[in-house]
Amino acid sequence: VDEKKRILGSLVLSLVSMVFVTMLSFVNTDQWQEAFFIITLIVVALMNGNIIAYVSVIKMEFYKESMNETQLTLRPEVPSTKLTWKEYIKVLKKVFWFGLTLGFIFMVTLAIFPSVEVYVTSVHSPSTWADVYFQPTITFLLFGVADMIGRELSRWITWPGHKGYAFHMLSFSRIIFIPLILLCHGNNKTFPTVFNQDFYYIIINILFGLTDGYFGALAMIFYPRVVEKHETELAGTLMASLMGVGMVLGSCASPGFVALWGPNST
Repeated sequence: VDEKKRILGSLVLSLVSMVFVTMLSFVNTDQWQEAFFIITLIVVALMNGNIIAYVSVIKMEFYKESMNETQLTLRPEVPSTKLTWKEYIKVLKKVFWFGLTLGFIFMVTLAIFPSVEVYVTSVHSPSTWADVYFQPTITFLLFGVADMIGRELSRWITWPGHKGYAFHMLSFSRIIFIPLILLCHGNNKTFPTVFNQDFYYIIINILFGLTDGYFGALAMIFYPRVVEKHETELAGTLMASLMGVGMVLGSCASPGFVALWGPNST
């Protein structure tokens, strides 16, 4: 079977399994709890089966020999060298601003999404829209779709470019979304409310998702342009590390913003 078909098939199967499990969460299973438990276990087993299969395959001698032959064929001229601290620092200086920007993007996002946004409520409460559909569609689905569109846009639009500091300043300006979302409507909150219409929150969340996807993708597109070809792998590792730092900082900051939101969030 063609490699692309195998990869696509695995992704489709995982997606279908996740959608199926998500759909079951909306079904009343009080009358068939045992069957529901068994079905869930089967689906989870299928979703994790590829991991078990992968671990089994990489331990096979045939796989190891094939991978070694492939690497020797693709990179016969690359010697095995141990990187020094000077090389790490040299590459870090080149990608520092892009790594810092990427980490800051994720820090801002995780500081309020979804921890604070789950407390934003519709002004049309009580209603089916406010009680059932508002949070799943506006907070989660809308943000996810906007984030995906932002990432796709980066394939054709790379404004403002990687030179200068315009890209970094625009990315840092995303911090404005923290007070904007804190000013949205919520029940029994102590933080002031300025945006008393669902429309405002929808627009803010769309822009929040778009900028998260767009600027995050651009940071990963731009950093290879400032390093040498042989430094790309190390630069990618450093970028991932800085992104992880940003995610940790954002997660640590989120309880503070939740507390700032008001008493109904405790």
